[in-house]
Amino acid sequence: MKATILYETDFMHSNSSKVVIGVFTNKQKLISAVKKEIKKDLLTDPQGKEGEELKEYIQWNINFFFEKGQTQGLNNFELHSEEMELNQIKK
Repeated sequence: MKATILYETDFMHSNSSKVVIGVFTNKQKLISAVKKEIKKDLLTDPQGKEGEELKEYIQWNINFFFEKGQTQGLNNFELHSEEMELNQIKK
């Protein structure tokens, strides 16, 4: 079984700045967590965007994350993810 670790990190993605947001085996819960973190950042400081333009920018960031495994251009932090294989106990 695979799991995805979701991190909040600085703009350089340095290991010392990583803060674990969660470990997800369910893709839908990962998607929800990513959307929540991106919206939280961009709604706090919308970078001069509003209305439909802000919604499109939020969606662009969500799509970029799932394409590249990280975000680009958030205000206060970046999101980064890594996949890992979980061990299974055999009976």
